Amino acid sequence: YLWSPPALWFLVCCLVLLLFQANNKKALLAGAVATILSMLILLWPMGLEKRIYSPYQLIQYTVSEKNLEISAAGLFYLRGIDLREDSIKKYNNPYFPIMKRYYELPYDVHPAFKSVLIVGSGAGNDVAAALRRGAESVDAIDIDPAIMELGRRHHPEQPYLDSRVTTGV
Repeated sequence: YLWSPPALWFLVCCLVLLLFQANNKKALLAGAVATILSMLILLWPMGLEKRIYSPYQLIQYTVSEKNLEISAAGLFYLRGIDLREDSIKKYNNPYFPIMKRYYELPYDVHPAFKSVLIVGSGAGNDVAAALRRGAESVDAIDIDPAIMELGRRHHPEQPYLDSRVTTGV
C-alpha cells in the first residue's frame, strides 16, 4: 500500500534486529556497520529510469515528448504513444499508423458504439483510441494502479483526464 522500495523494509527489519544487540556494544557496532553497508548496496543506482514499487512489481519508466515507456522488472512492458493524426505526421514514424490501426480495430469491426469497457487498460492507449473514435463513455480497469497513474500523468494524449473516462482498479 505504501509503494515503497524494499530497502525501506530491510532497514526497518535491521533496526529491529539491532535492538536485540543493545546490551553488547561490539555486536551493536557490527550490526550497525552491516546495516549501513546493506543499505548502500540496496540503494545503489541501477539506471536512469525512474522507479515505482507498485503493489505488483517494480516499474521503471521514462517520459519523452512523444511517448511514455514502461518496463516491469527490467523488461519492456508497454509504451504510451500519441497516435493522433497531427502527431503521426509530426514524428513521421512508419510504425505509428500501424499501431493506430491496431488500437482502433475494434471500432472498425463494430462502429456503432457509445460506451466502452476496457479491461487491462494499462497506460491508456486503448482508452485514447476509444476517445479518438468518438466513445461517449469509457470505463477503464487495470489491476495495477501504478501503471494507470503513470498513464494519467504522462500519456501524451492524456486519455485518463478526459471527463468521459471512469477508472477502476
